[in-house]
Amino acid sequence: MKDLMNLKTGWNIYKLILIITLAAFVLFGCGGSGDSNTENSTYRVHDAIDLDALIGVNTVYGDLVIESSNLNNLNALESLETIRGSLWISDTNLTSLKGLDNLTTVGKDLYIQRNDNLTSLESLRNLRSVANQVFIQSNKLIENFAGLESLSSINELYIGLNDSLVNFTGLENLHSVQSFFTIQNNYSLTSLDGLEGLTKIRYLSLSGNGVLTSIESLKNISSIDGSLTISENDSLTTLEGLESLASIKEGSLNITDNSALISLACLKNLSTIGRSLIISSNSSLTELGLEGLNSVGNLIVPANVAHYQFQISNNNDLCTSQAEDLKFQIHDAGGFGPSYLFCEKTVSDNKPDC
Repeated sequence: MKDLMNLKTGWNIYKLILIITLAAFVLFGCGGSGDSNTENSTYRVHDAIDLDALIGVNTVYGDLVIESSNLNNLNALESLETIRGSLWISDTNLTSLKGLDNLTTVGKDLYIQRNDNLTSLESLRNLRSVANQVFIQSNKLIENFAGLESLSSINELYIGLNDSLVNFTGLENLHSVQSFFTIQNNYSLTSLDGLEGLTKIRYLSLSGNGVLTSIESLKNISSIDGSLTISENDSLTTLEGLESLASIKEGSLNITDNSALISLACLKNLSTIGRSLIISSNSSLTELGLEGLNSVGNLIVPANVAHYQFQISNNNDLCTSQAEDLKFQIHDAGGFGPSYLFCEKTVSDNKPDC
């Protein structure tokens, strides 16, 4: 608050009085407990005055939105432990999140996005719970997730357009992503190192990570409840790391447009796909290796909702005979579900018999 004493203009003094009045009435309530009683509301931080109004606050009951390029630090938040709503940190010039060192709980979503100078998440090391979505996007300098070691379960996780991201170090204790886990367009990402503890996931999408060469850190995933999508990862040559995957229970397997992918042999233990199988436009693919697959499309859902596909197409180096053999392998095992009775099973535009 000392900085605020230096305000020289009447307007700034007026603004200060207004902010303090609002803080006393709205944030702290009548009890003066150090809690924010603004349930279901949003408190926006545009400048240091807005931020300083939160000095001493332990709990914010609504959303906290920090979206200012004029902040040097978040030191005023050093007492903050709980946000009952969502936390947004967007479009700032912050280099670190120092000041959030005591934050343990976010009751809804955590958004960290478009912070061009942010290099570290280490000040979030005490964050143990985010109830809904963690969304980390377009932070140019973040190289890993050191600081998120206390997170063991997340409902939904989106990681996209972080230009310097190399791996997932910092998420070693993450065991479960209950809904969607999307890793998209991270142009320096070479591996998924740090995700070795992940055992439970519903939907996983890996797409547009141009220098990703290894997904070996997914080695402890034995089943996916929803779908698995691997697309447009131009440096990925194998699916090493998916050897333990035995079932995709309720969704589809989509492997498309991975120009360097040579083999799917690491999916040898995959036996069940609940809906569709789509393997398309992987120009270097020569080996399917799905010898354990015996059931596709046995998930029973209303006919007007389900859209099933068995498609192996436009894989220029994959022998057509391999694709046909896989189709007959599943057919002979009685593995095409009832939804496939009227569904076209497409094998096309692969390499002629060889």
